[in-house]
Amino acid sequence: MKLTFKERRLAYALSKDDDIAKAATEADMTIEQAQAKLAEPEFFELVEADRQAAVTADMETAERIIARYANIANNDPGEFFLGGAAGYEPKPVEMLTREQRQCIKKITHSQHGITIEFHCPMRANDKLAEAKRIFIETDTGETTDEKAARIRQLLRGINDATTGITTH
Repeated sequence: MKLTFKERRLAYALSKDDDIAKAATEADMTIEQAQAKLAEPEFFELVEADRQAAVTADMETAERIIARYANIANNDPGEFFLGGAAGYEPKPVEMLTREQRQCIKKITHSQHGITIEFHCPMRANDKLAEAKRIFIETDTGETTDEKAARIRQLLRGINDATTGITTH
């Protein structure tokens, strides 16, 4: 069984305030309906199951986003082309994996040929650093070269941790 919309609203309203009358009003229920619902033991089990499902969905979404940023950060543009000594041409989209297609920002066709624009791997690295809570302090007294070396080290650690997500 799942919570109905009104039951979910009732549970949410009660999580903010213990006033049953206010919660019933917010859930578009009478006070008697709200009290009857609260008297059902399975109601609280459903509320907890609903909360757990929401937390799990949020975690899966976050992991998918992190995996996508890792994929973009580790993107090898050479995997998108066919050819050799005679020249190169883009692979047909059907030959690209889902992960490879996610790296493409835009494809334009013009009289001069095809232009493929990829999502920025440095921006993806920045977003990964943000997601993994790696913050870089600005007033550490380091020289510019030292900061650049430390940033490269941090990003290398993220890339190393996400190598299972790269495309082949």
